[in-house]
Amino acid sequence: MDAVTPVQTNGLGYSYEDGTEALSDVSLAIRDGEKWGLIGANGAGKTTLLLLLAGLLRRTSGAIELFGTTVADDVPDSVRHRVGVVFPNPDDQLFSPTVFEDVVFGPLNLGVARDVAHDRTHAVLERVGLADFESRVPQHLSTGEKRTVAIATVLAMEPSLILFDEPTSGLDPHSRARIVDLIRTLDGTHIVATHDFDVVLEICDQVALLAEGKVVVTGTPREVLGNEKLLQEHGLIQPRWLPYLLDNTP
Repeated sequence: MDAVTPVQTNGLGYSYEDGTEALSDVSLAIRDGEKWGLIGANGAGKTTLLLLLAGLLRRTSGAIELFGTTVADDVPDSVRHRVGVVFPNPDDQLFSPTVFEDVVFGPLNLGVARDVAHDRTHAVLERVGLADFESRVPQHLSTGEKRTVAIATVLAMEPSLILFDEPTSGLDPHSRARIVDLIRTLDGTHIVATHDFDVVLEICDQVALLAEGKVVVTGTPREVLGNEKLLQEHGLIQPRWLPYLLDNTP
């Protein structure tokens, strides 16, 4: 596999223990620095694909290659540490008494020296606009602030690939805009599973439409989201404002 292709799947599939097929024959190649969106109705397989790439589920068929390494049953630490996941519910990711302790936990767990981990945590919290939140209790923050801290916990581990699962769900417009602006300015390769078509248009270079566990089509956001008939065929509704936005977006 090309060294600049951090993610490649070939015929990837996953089935639950009862035999229900959640993902089937998914083949994707995501190049270094690309931002991909995953769209599809509920149950299309978006989250399952992210969990497979993160090594949190084991494939039942096909192949996964991450950064040139073929992933078998277990993801090697050298690969797993290069992949970060931001879950849809930040409460699943935050467990420490303070924001600082939550963010510094990852680097320390990876074996980063304490002084380096502390410096990195200070820098990351400043990067995400939460420099004054170090002593705050995560559980007392707003949903938008919690999600920002969750992103900071991932950034502190300096991954090459970040997987975002519904990063704007449940946010008010101001918090949503802050999260979108943050993700848009991050370096690296990103995959964003979302129902928010605005996010796809604002962040992503490419988009994959999933339906019933299969990739129906890939293309630019304009190509995929601009096809109202295609979206309707797979349980999605093109927002009324989208044609206007597409006409006025470079």
